[in-house]
Amino acid sequence: MKWMILPLKRYAQFAGRSQRQEIWWYFVGYILLWVVILAAIAAVGLSASGRMPYAVSSISGIDLGAVILSLSTFGLVLFFLWLGLLLPTLAVQVRRLHDLDRSGWWIMLSWGPYLLSFLVGTLGAISQSGLLILIGSYLSGLSWLLFAVLLVIYFLPGIKGENDYGLDPKGGGADLANTFQ
Repeated sequence: MKWMILPLKRYAQFAGRSQRQEIWWYFVGYILLWVVILAAIAAVGLSASGRMPYAVSSISGIDLGAVILSLSTFGLVLFFLWLGLLLPTLAVQVRRLHDLDRSGWWIMLSWGPYLLSFLVGTLGAISQSGLLILIGSYLSGLSWLLFAVLLVIYFLPGIKGENDYGLDPKGGGADLANTFQ
């Protein structure tokens, strides 16, 4: 459990190095959190739509206003959760790359196409351009593919001993207790 919350304690700390345990347990906790929230969204949405036995619904069977309200509320919760966890997510990825003696800019491998896909897709939606929406979709797919490449890189063992980014987090002089002072 300590590995799951360690990136939150090191919230915006991009300097230094992180072990594999830190990033993987953080990702497991992150995914579990999203699964729980998405399950709650589904339950509330089904309840509001009258599709669950205990739901109070309108005569027609579906209270569309309640469904939209519940989903938009959860959408805001998801957005603020994503925004709140963005810095520790980026920071743990950068520190993991540092442990592999790579620059933190490597995260732009997936974040670059992701941000471009969002920008191009939004412009396509605003201008109602099917081509821009298609390009945004391809950039999004490329982003996921490159994120998978980064996940494989995160599995690699770190550089033993000191490197350009600090001491070895597994030992060799690293003192994690001083990280939190």
